[in-house]
Amino acid sequence: MRGVVEGFYGAPWSHEERLALLGFLAAQGLDTYLYAPKNDLHHRRHWQRPYPPLAMERFGELFARGEQVGVSVVFGVAPARLLGWNNVTRLGDRDGDGIGDAGWQALSAKLLALQGVGGRRFALLFDDTATTFVPALGGAGLGRFHARVAQRCLELLRRQDPGADLLLVPAAYSGTWEGLGRAGRAYWAGLSDLGDAAPVAWTGADIFSRRIRGTEVAELQEATGLRLVVWNNAVANDWVHLATGELLGLRGWRKLSYGPVANLDADVADVSAGVLLNGALEPRLSRISLASLARWFEHGAAYDPVRAHADALQHAGPPDALARLHDLVARHLLVAPDRREAPALSRALDDRDPHALRAALEAVRFLEADLADADPVLQREVDPTLRKAHLLASAALADLDGRPSEGRARRAQARRIRWLVARRPFARLARELSGPRSAASVDRPADPAP
Repeated sequence: MRGVVEGFYGAPWSHEERLALLGFLAAQGLDTYLYAPKNDLHHRRHWQRPYPPLAMERFGELFARGEQVGVSVVFGVAPARLLGWNNVTRLGDRDGDGIGDAGWQALSAKLLALQGVGGRRFALLFDDTATTFVPALGGAGLGRFHARVAQRCLELLRRQDPGADLLLVPAAYSGTWEGLGRAGRAYWAGLSDLGDAAPVAWTGADIFSRRIRGTEVAELQEATGLRLVVWNNAVANDWVHLATGELLGLRGWRKLSYGPVANLDADVADVSAGVLLNGALEPRLSRISLASLARWFEHGAAYDPVRAHADALQHAGPPDALARLHDLVARHLLVAPDRREAPALSRALDDRDPHALRAALEAVRFLEADLADADPVLQREVDPTLRKAHLLASAALADLDGRPSEGRARRAQARRIRWLVARRPFARLARELSGPRSAASVDRPADPAP
């Protein structure tokens, strides 16, 4: 399995974007698209409800398009929630198969309905449930139950289609064998009842792993007898709005994420059953990261993430402008916290070079114009970030030119746009330009340090 997961919290991708994405994946040599958007109510919150006719028609189109271009469309359903009363459980099992009758009836009906419109590959997701956050609530019994549900699903699907496949996303989906702890290891030991019937998804040592190592994959596979598919959250950006308020019902912040895949050891491809990249909220920008994943599969140990990213930008839009925009959002706090944002701006500040500072700010200010002719879908994805960058750069230039009131007004406008843009460099710039030194003195080279 080599491809992408639409597996984030937030507005799902459009049907048209998914259809187009399948062609892109095929052109890149990738072969899998996993449908699992957490904000699709029929996928997770109300998973037991059948999809309406229009949605079923679209799934049929998606499956047919996948067959046409050679990309497996995997339909995911999440029959368990963190606080859900309608989870698939062992309660109410009157027929003795180990699964509650009501839950099994709803789950089997959903799978058969999707199989009826062309689905051949499916995923069962138990992620982000109570055991994910409190492993002690799981244990071997829950692992065995999840394996049993997966086995029953496969039996059901293969009655109609002997080639049907399934991927299981477990409740405890991150952690090395040692790092799982006693309760986590017990859960995976129970899950091992699944054997090689279906692969199991795993995100690495952490949910957002800075490095995913082939030795860790091999160790967990050897300990459990399971086949692992790496679910890589290297560019996932849904956590930003959740962590900045939306979990509490507040308005969260956003941040673009379209960097290269740079957290995989080369041997992961050899020892695992595949790698799926969890996409960003922005489907068109996600293609840039997916292109770098394709190059990782292609080049192995010779893979260069910087070069792969540069090559991907060439085919996504105005490459120079997209590279400069990426410089403003490059830092991923959970996966790549050491990436430096706005490097030209930061260097000019470090060097106290007013000419370089002005040039760097002008380059940011003109990004909006430089991307004006980009693909309309991509434009919509980047527009709020571009607008905020324009305002922040304009504010700094106003300060440099001795117009502090205009600078303050521009920064106030920028604060109302809840997208993160090179927060540290622009915060430092605002402090230095509005601090005790005057704008005129900032616009003059400082004396060299002793």
